[in-house]
Amino acid sequence: MKKVVSVLVMVFCCIAMLQAKEFTTKQKQLRTNIVSFLKTEGYMPEIDSDGDIKFKSEGNVYYVIIDANESSPFYLSLVSIYSYNDSGKWSRRWFEGVASEINLYKGLSLELYSSTAYLSMGMFLTEAEHFNRSFYRMLQVLKTAENELKETNSGSSGNSGYSASYVPEHAVDLGLSVLWADRNIGASSPSDQGDYFAWGETRTKYEYSWSTYIHFTDRNGNGTPLNENSQNEPNELAHIGDNIAGTRYDAAAQNWGNGWQLPTEAQFNELINKCTWRWTSQNGQYGYRVTGPNGNSIFLPAAGEKHSSSLIYENEECHYWTATNDGSDNGAYYFGGSSDSYRTSLSYNFDGLTIRAVHAK
Repeated sequence: MKKVVSVLVMVFCCIAMLQAKEFTTKQKQLRTNIVSFLKTEGYMPEIDSDGDIKFKSEGNVYYVIIDANESSPFYLSLVSIYSYNDSGKWSRRWFEGVASEINLYKGLSLELYSSTAYLSMGMFLTEAEHFNRSFYRMLQVLKTAENELKETNSGSSGNSGYSASYVPEHAVDLGLSVLWADRNIGASSPSDQGDYFAWGETRTKYEYSWSTYIHFTDRNGNGTPLNENSQNEPNELAHIGDNIAGTRYDAAAQNWGNGWQLPTEAQFNELINKCTWRWTSQNGQYGYRVTGPNGNSIFLPAAGEKHSSSLIYENEECHYWTATNDGSDNGAYYFGGSSDSYRTSLSYNFDGLTIRAVHAK
């Protein structure tokens, strides 16, 4: 991909910078609607002293800045702000020099002011709904650019002015013992359902049944590892571990790598017990908005599960694997949630469930 960089160096006098914004009634209503949307999505937005919308995502601060000079159509920017550190890294000179090395997407700009740098993505719109539909795409583009800035900065000399601790791509710190991914394995966005896996398998497939489960050998020919008493037939199910997190049987570890792995039952129970859960929808997909003790949140889409060759419970229930075996080798613990309840329970290993990965802090 060609590297596209837009570097705008602007100098404003102090009077202009301190001048309060004067919004029209329609601009104020647009701001109110955007604040309402962000609250619905699980964020905690606030209006700062400049009249801009301020909120946090994955521990980092972002701003929605509405241009007071544009009203037909409106113009706003989603912005991440960096303060210069003249000791080396993150200095204004560093930003000027590094801009050409950063792979930015169309519509993204790096604006350099006297004491701060604004990394932003803007859009014209006539109503708040246009922002609502574009928000997650804009935020993802902005975060990708931030990661590239961080990676480029890590090779520079001097003391870093970047105060946040390292957070892997797609990771969200909810204030728990581990970081949680912001999307499912195989998903292109937080609301995307992603891929489905049988427990202990690392690839997707067309049919999910005992006959296609790679850790089952049908020695007695009855098509199931269970006898008439629902007990395991001997030597038909391989024991791949009581906890497969991080092993070669872990779909998160094998597909994403870089320290990602299946959550254990205990880690999912921590998510259940220490977070606030709200059934909602995002981009037309129902699921749970899970907000941690620190105010950060993730969205768990109700992706259902695959049984045989059918997708069932789509947009009705969340079914997510844990790394924990139930001790019998024919079942494992999973997280199950619907609009009125959520808990960890047991499922047969062959069922195709989604995976939300975790990462050590």
